[in-house]
Amino acid sequence: MIMKKLAFTIFAAIVIGSFTISANAQMMGNFSNTAVDWNEVVEHTAREEQEGKDLWDKLQEKEVACENLNDEQFGVLGEYFMGQMSGDSHAAMNAMMIQMHGEDGEEQIHTVMGKRLSGCDTSAAFPAISGGWMPVSSNQRRLDAHDEYDVGRVVVSF
Repeated sequence: MIMKKLAFTIFAAIVIGSFTISANAQMMGNFSNTAVDWNEVVEHTAREEQEGKDLWDKLQEKEVACENLNDEQFGVLGEYFMGQMSGDSHAAMNAMMIQMHGEDGEEQIHTVMGKRLSGCDTSAAFPAISGGWMPVSSNQRRLDAHDEYDVGRVVVSF
């Protein structure tokens, strides 16, 4: 559990550290330089977290198999796992990722998280987009974290 919290803390620092001072105003819904709608991000995050939880339960019960999942389904799994790690700050982190990487980049990040943390594809690589979301190379430090459910490996580079 300590490793899970440490992994999340490092993950949050990377995401938050990649944004400018203006993030404070954006958290209040004032996305002056983007088309991101705060209420839409909150609703979208909650909906996909729930879809991800439902899918995770089915995956755990062997009602579905990894090889039958598509990227959209891995994306909702990623939303669920990120919500478990970040709690109430999940929507804010999504809003920052959307502003930094666009909606496609935010979805790609969740898809990779879903593949890795579900254990379906622990070698899935983060897309080559700005803000530190690069695959980990051998000269970067690695942090491996397993939670009590052993859902997979989290690799955080810094």
